[in-house]
Order: sequence, then C-alpha cells, then structure tokens
Amino acid sequence: LGVKYDPARSEQLDLWVDIMRSAGWWWPYENFVVCSERPSVVHVEVNPGLSYPYGVPAHRLHSEHGPALAFCDGWAVSSWHGRRIPATPDEVRTWEAARILQEPNTETRRALIEILGWPQFIEAAKFKQVGKTCPDPGNDGQVLALYDVPEQIYNAPVRVLVCTNGTPERDETGGISRHTFGLTVPATIDDPLDAAAWTYGVPVAAYRQLEVRR
Repeated sequence: LGVKYDPARSEQLDLWVDIMRSAGWWWPYENFVVCSERPSVVHVEVNPGLSYPYGVPAHRLHSEHGPALAFCDGWAVSSWHGRRIPATPDEVRTWEAARILQEPNTETRRALIEILGWPQFIEAAKFKQVGKTCPDPGNDGQVLALYDVPEQIYNAPVRVLVCTNGTPERDETGGISRHTFGLTVPATIDDPLDAAAWTYGVPVAAYRQLEVRR
C-alpha cells in the first residue's frame, strides 16, 4: 500500500506478527496476557448469506465428518453449516431417530436430521406419507414426496416436502452431487406438487410447466 515505517515502529509491528503466527486467540491486560494455542483442526465453508466489505467472503464452521474446530488438548466443536451440534456428523449418522427427536433446540434438531438425511430419517421415524410420490417438473429424474411431521420437530403443525436441489453442488471431496432436503409447508397442503408450487410462490399450474428448476 506504499506505507513505510521507521525501524523502531517496524520492529514493534514484527512483534505483533510473531504473536499472530505463534498463538491463537489472546487477550492482553495491564499486567498479564491470556493466550491460547492455535487450533489443530479448522474446517470452514463460505457463508452464502454474509460477506465482508470489498466483496471478501465470510466463512462459517462446517465439517461433513469430524470436528470443525479442535485443539491439541482434546477440546473440540462440531458444526454443521455454522450450527453447533452435540456430536460429530459421523457420530450423528449412527443415532436412532428417537435420539434426534430428543434434541430440544429446533434449529439444532433440523441440522441433525439433515446430517442423517431426510429419506433415512423419514424411514426411521416412520413418518406418514401424504399423497403419492410424483415427478418434479423441471428437475428431470427427481421426485417430490410430502409427509406429515410430528409437532415435536418443528413445534407447529407442518408437513415436509422432500425434494432434490435443481442445481448440482460441489461437495467436500470436490465431487458433484445433488442435495436432498426437506422444506416445511403448511399442514393444509395435501399434494406434493401443490407444496412445491407454494415454496416458489406460484400457482401449481405454472409450476407444472417448468422446464428447468433452480
């Protein structure tokens, strides 16, 4: 940037650089400093809903398998798309549906269901299907299915539309895949096509005419 410092100030700045390179979070006080080790594991992903000034992307903790943040002393944090979860994703995939339903926090519970996968969770939790599974217009080869959901999952009477993303996504390994997910819709909707149209805010007749869904 063209900024120049005299030797004394440059030496002081070098001390700050040394701290940044050799330590993690630290808090200086008048007569002492609290200093932590750098984490041994950090996994993040770009946060699509947030960015810093000048277009710099923001990130959030996320790991598909193990801890998203870990230190050498064994302390660790597991996170799914920025949502802290009580176990690693690999551990959650071994849980029964009943254990996931016992999670008191709604957002955390949704994250746990996503990790297990909506199709697997629906089968394990024995959700009741509403209407028949039908092809998804504009999303060739994919289907729509609608299910009743117990109130303890969303704390309200809703149904869940299980569908597949219309856009292929790059996963953690660099491969391309399509993400299956559940969208909540009003409990009064009893047809999966009507539910899909509702999520887009369009009449069902218009949704049926889609050529490509994104």
